Amino acid sequence: MQKNFSDTFDMTKHNYHPAEYLASAYLTPTYLSPATCSELIFPILPTVPKKLIRHRERSSVLQEIESSPELSTAFYQMPLEMQQAFLDFCMGNRGLRITYDPFFKYIFDHNRHPGRLDMLLSDILGQEVTVLKVEDLKRDISTSESSLIFMDILVKLKDGSLVNVEMQKIGLKFPVERAFCYGSDLLMRQYDALRNSLGQDFTYQKMNPVYVIVLIEESTHEFHAIPEHFIHRSQLSFDTQLELKNLIRFIFIPLDIFRKIKHNETRKEEHHTVPMQPLTRLDAWLCFLSSDHPEDMERIIQAYPFFCDIYKDIMSFQYDVNELMYMVPRALQIMDNNTIKLMIEEQKEKLAEERKKVEEERQKFEAERQKAETERQKAEAERQKAEAAVEEIKRLKAQNAALAAENESLKARTANTTNA
Repeated sequence: MQKNFSDTFDMTKHNYHPAEYLASAYLTPTYLSPATCSELIFPILPTVPKKLIRHRERSSVLQEIESSPELSTAFYQMPLEMQQAFLDFCMGNRGLRITYDPFFKYIFDHNRHPGRLDMLLSDILGQEVTVLKVEDLKRDISTSESSLIFMDILVKLKDGSLVNVEMQKIGLKFPVERAFCYGSDLLMRQYDALRNSLGQDFTYQKMNPVYVIVLIEESTHEFHAIPEHFIHRSQLSFDTQLELKNLIRFIFIPLDIFRKIKHNETRKEEHHTVPMQPLTRLDAWLCFLSSDHPEDMERIIQAYPFFCDIYKDIMSFQYDVNELMYMVPRALQIMDNNTIKLMIEEQKEKLAEERKKVEEERQKFEAERQKAETERQKAEAERQKAEAAVEEIKRLKAQNAALAAENESLKARTANTTNA
């Protein structure tokens, strides 16, 4: 008998208490409108391929919800917009965005769907890999930043390598610096595990590479500076061409740039300016993660039929209201934390700009003050120079007067001498 996700997902590790949680924790994010939340989780789809969806009656969905006091309480605590979006999805009129942590982990659950995560990582890494297990990721670093991360899983491969797969809704500041911190964290996890398990037999040669894969829905300016590339793989290089093993490897995938590149390619193909290019499996995965358009779904399924099962797994939540009701609050919580964190970062940035502006004004004022002081000192010097000149003129006049008087006195004495 197949277990429910709520059975395999340890609620206690995530502070989930089914009865209490469903009854009270389904609250609208503080900083986002209900309509925005609804669209972010349950995107409106113009049409959905018929092979992926089965429509349900509204009354059937409501009957299932109202059959459970917990589900009913949680549902009717939702804002009306979210209630309607929830029902629309269950009725087959909306989609479900899987890039939120609980949905992604459900769709790529290693035990439920063996091989699915292996295939995704193999295509991203560019080599065949086998997932040994998906570990519980508890970071000791950057915990204050984790709210901007929408999906974060740690995977251990068969060869011992560790892979951290992270989905960012909005590109974080300083992506390279953060990635190095995460990579160093993974490398130390592996080091500690090997030292503990091997003891004195441990050698550094037994260390395997660690990978940090970051998928970004809205990337930062660093990536837009090179808009012709949508996947960036790091390399270890030296100026002497020395080749050494690279233990920390990074892969950045800006999904917004991927969409733009593929959109431009599609337009050229439609106008017959370039030949139709086959869809690679990596392209299919990235399109799957970044697009809700029905034509993209059709193209993905046509190229790789196994995606049909993945889409069906997503739409199967239509008939599993209980599971969906557990997951949506978690997605909303992540969304709200993301918004708060983003607001804090933007506020910090704004304050930094204001401080910079104030400092520039202060420096400008100080420069003007110093200029005024220089002018004042110059004027004072000129004044003192003028006063000195006046005093010198007075002295010279007095001296001239004294000399004239002495000259007159000499003339008088000379005249007296002559007369005598």
